[in-house]
Amino acid sequence: MGLSKDAVKAVEDRPIEQFPMPEWGGTVAIRPLTLAQILELRDTPKDGPDWQRSWLRFGLVDEATGLPNWTDEEIEQLYREKHPQSLNRLQARLVELHTRGEGPPKGN
Repeated sequence: MGLSKDAVKAVEDRPIEQFPMPEWGGTVAIRPLTLAQILELRDTPKDGPDWQRSWLRFGLVDEATGLPNWTDEEIEQLYREKHPQSLNRLQARLVELHTRGEGPPKGN
């Protein structure tokens, strides 16, 4: 028997990952983007700063809820105050979740 709509909706296939940021003294909660978020990125020039900002805005999440919790202003503050390599590494991990075959976890 196939899965019901409710069963499909209840499955969490975008797990939260604690990504190490030793230069910041700990980890940050990140999560793979949804298809809707990826499609929104599609209209953002890949060579511009908004591309990275969008990955961070969508991918940095609240550990308890899994929802994005950084405002545009807070992301902009990261750009003004944090080392570029730190932000590049964080964004690269978010992209990697979608491009290196690290899909959703397999069920038993």
